[in-house]
Amino acid sequence: MLADVPEGAATTITFQANDVPRNKRMLLAVLLVVPVVAGAALSYLTLRAQSEALQLAALVATSGLFAVAVFEDLITEAHEASEDSRTSTAFLLVGFALFTLVSAGLG
Repeated sequence: MLADVPEGAATTITFQANDVPRNKRMLLAVLLVVPVVAGAALSYLTLRAQSEALQLAALVATSGLFAVAVFEDLITEAHEASEDSRTSTAFLLVGFALFTLVSAGLG
């Protein structure tokens, strides 16, 4: 969530630079919360009476979707920077493994 703050600020500044009225910018910012809260509430209501295995399966599926989104973004950014090499691929894999280990250790 904290990582979205700079992105939200950049979006708001862009709207401001394009003369979007302040009340409309604020309304858009508030409305962005609605799908997040609605999705969390729907997931909770759907999964609360289910078995722990099903709850964990849903969590794994969601995590997998997030991982795919992150990797697609990383790969796109990496291709814009330079040519692929064995070294850059190795560093990507080592970085992801390190991230996984740190997440597992701190989570």
